[in-house]
Amino acid sequence: MEQRYYQKEIETMPVEELKKLQSEKLVKQVKHVWDNVPYYRALMEEKGVTPDDIHGIEDLYKLPFLSKADLRDAYPYGLLGAPLKDCVRIQSTSGTTGRRVVAFYTQHDVDLWEDCCARAIVAAGGSEEDVLHVAYGYGLFTGGSGLHGGSHKVGCLTLPLSSGNTDRQLQFMTDLGSTILCCTPSYAAYLAETIHERGLRDQIKLKAGIFGAEAWSQKMREDIQNNLGIKAYDIYGLTEISGPGVAFECEAQTGMHVNEDHFIAEIIDPDTEEVLPEYNKEKEFEERNLQAEMCVGPDQHLDFRQVCTPQVRGYDFCPTSKVLHEIMEEEVKNMLAAGVDYIQLLDQNHGGGSYFCYSKSHGHPPVPGSWQVDAVNGILEKVHQDKKIFGCESAAAEPFIK
Repeated sequence: MEQRYYQKEIETMPVEELKKLQSEKLVKQVKHVWDNVPYYRALMEEKGVTPDDIHGIEDLYKLPFLSKADLRDAYPYGLLGAPLKDCVRIQSTSGTTGRRVVAFYTQHDVDLWEDCCARAIVAAGGSEEDVLHVAYGYGLFTGGSGLHGGSHKVGCLTLPLSSGNTDRQLQFMTDLGSTILCCTPSYAAYLAETIHERGLRDQIKLKAGIFGAEAWSQKMREDIQNNLGIKAYDIYGLTEISGPGVAFECEAQTGMHVNEDHFIAEIIDPDTEEVLPEYNKEKEFEERNLQAEMCVGPDQHLDFRQVCTPQVRGYDFCPTSKVLHEIMEEEVKNMLAAGVDYIQLLDQNHGGGSYFCYSKSHGHPPVPGSWQVDAVNGILEKVHQDKKIFGCESAAAEPFIK
């Protein structure tokens, strides 16, 4: 697999060197904020923390959080950390859920942001030979500006189409030979549909797409890739910490790379605000002896499945497993508490081809049978607290429709 980097020395930096760099930057940044942002200094004082308490990333947990409410209360200049004369641009959130959050950028900020976006473009196969088609919105929204600047850094020919006006999008896409498309996944899906309706597929030269700003599923990714003949890459960002380019996917498409020289990702308990350890699935698999809960074949050996191309190794819980029932119940509870409004419990990739378990030790007949449907129904009854929020793909759900 080809490895592509815009700033290889940084993007491949050994972990210990990266931690050292993060610590140096954190100490410097905390001192800068203490000296220049009275709003945040007050939060630090309230928590009894000063810059002298921060020696590296191991002390990050001592710093107070900034909430969405803080960002709105400090509007517009309360969190500005540089003189206004040094600021060259603002971007803003939509304000659909309350007062807008405004982000100010110095030229140095813009340069760093564009570097992050350039890394995403190169990871998706972009180079100075490419025509990068930006169909994200411009203006206050960060999407268009971020990928536009990143494209310039890479040296692509940049087409600043912005969003909408599909006729114009397709005209420039065909006439100028766009090779990389940057937009929301839903708009990419719409463009793909329109291209097929108009018989333009043979005139499209796209090879990759960088899609973000909204949630999308693996199924949607596969549809876009198949319909446009491209590889579709995810990108993540938010106005509060620059915009797109906080994290992005590479050729492997197995998760996003955080630009860790600029951003530090943590897992926080929302109730206690404590930093939780990184999740280690291999460790949990071993410590909880989950292998004993998995489906086995007729020979009583673990039944390995490769569900989708990016998945390296995967097994399936036996539907009678008490551990599976507990995990499902707990995870659905957590998702509901987090405000998730739609959960797909049964996916086509799994449910459409039911996995059999022939175990002689799980307490069910060691052959496929109706016990499987009964066991899955038992899970559904436990987690189905509000039928309005649950969904599934029809073929996967067929055995469980009452």
